[in-house]
Amino acid sequence: QKTASKNLHTSWINIPHVTQHDDADITGLLALRADLNKKNKTKVSPLAYIIKATVETLKLFPLMNTSLNKDLDTVVIKDYFNIGIAVDTPESHQRFLASFAHPPIVGKDGSYRTVH
Repeated sequence: QKTASKNLHTSWINIPHVTQHDDADITGLLALRADLNKKNKTKVSPLAYIIKATVETLKLFPLMNTSLNKDLDTVVIKDYFNIGIAVDTPESHQRFLASFAHPPIVGKDGSYRTVH
């Protein structure tokens, strides 16, 4: 617990926290999604479209997809996009301190990352 607490504190201090709130009219997107969901067996969540839009926006603004090196003196521009989404599940309510599962995010090249 002591190590976990230290790591959580270090992460909280070193990882930038960004909150952005915007309104968007996604009526057309939801209509497209409804049509695609009718035509396909797999239903696609609106989050998939939001992730795609986020990645495309990060490509336009690469400085928003950066971190600092260990010495905190150099900005590292990442050549990948690692986006995690917390998904609440019925089983997660039965586990203490593990209430969310993080699904893997699959890249265009077929690679995937799981964010913990």
